[in-house]
Amino acid sequence: MEFPKIKAVPIPFTLYDFFGYLLPGITFGALIIFSFDIREAVHLVTNKILGEADISHYPFLFKDFILLLHESPWFISLFGLLVAYLLGHVLAALSSYFVERLLVQSWLKYPTENMFGLSGKKKVFFFRNFRRSHSPNFIAQFKSQFETHFKIPLSSPNDIFWITWSFVAHNCPIAFARSSHFLNLYAFSRNLSMTFLMAALLLFVFELFSCLTVHWLLILLYCLIAVILYWNYLKLLRRLNDEVYRSFYAFVTGSD
Repeated sequence: MEFPKIKAVPIPFTLYDFFGYLLPGITFGALIIFSFDIREAVHLVTNKILGEADISHYPFLFKDFILLLHESPWFISLFGLLVAYLLGHVLAALSSYFVERLLVQSWLKYPTENMFGLSGKKKVFFFRNFRRSHSPNFIAQFKSQFETHFKIPLSSPNDIFWITWSFVAHNCPIAFARSSHFLNLYAFSRNLSMTFLMAALLLFVFELFSCLTVHWLLILLYCLIAVILYWNYLKLLRRLNDEVYRSFYAFVTGSD
C-alpha cells in the first residue's frame, strides 16, 4: 500500500504576524525606553550644569538593556521578541476594538457601507474622502453582477466583502496578492496608531504622579503620530476594499 507523500509544513509565521503584531510590539517597547531615557538625559544635563547631583551612575533603561543583551544575547533577544509579539497581540486587540469598532464601525462606517450607499446620510466633517461612495452607474452594474453570481441581495456589508474576497482569492491571484498587501499595511498602520496612543497615555499617567513636565512634548508628538497613522489606516482600508470590488467586477465582466 502506497501512502501519499507528506507535503512540507508551511511556516506559521506570516507577514501579517510581522506587520500586525511583532513590529507594533517592538515599537511600543522602544518608545517607552526612548521616552524615559529622554527624561533621564534631560535631568542628567540639568544636574550637570547646576552641579546638584552625582550623575556618574544615572539610570538609563537603554543602557541596562544593552548590558543584558551583551551578557545573554540569545536569551534576551528571543525573550524580547516573544514579549514584543505577545504585546503586539494586546495592542492589536485594543486597536481592533477602539480604533476599528468604535471609530469606524460606529462613526465613519466601513468602506463597503460607504462605497455602496448603505450607511445612510450621516454627516461626518472629518475623513470625507474615506466616506465617499462609488458612482451610481458602478453601483448599479456591480449590484447586477454580484446578485447574478451569488444569488443574494447587495445588502449586508459583511456578506458583500467576504464573499467577494473569497471569489477574488480563488479566481484572481494577482489581485488577491495586492489585496493581501493592503491588508498587511492597514493592520500595521492601525496597530501602530494604537501603539503611539498607548505610549502617550502611559506617559500621561506617569506625568500625573510626578512633578516632571519633560514628557508633555513627547505626549503631544505621539498623539499627532497616532492621528497620522490612523488616517493612513483609513486610506489603506478603503484601498483594500476598492481593490477587491474592482477586481471582482473586472473579472466577471471580462469573462462574460
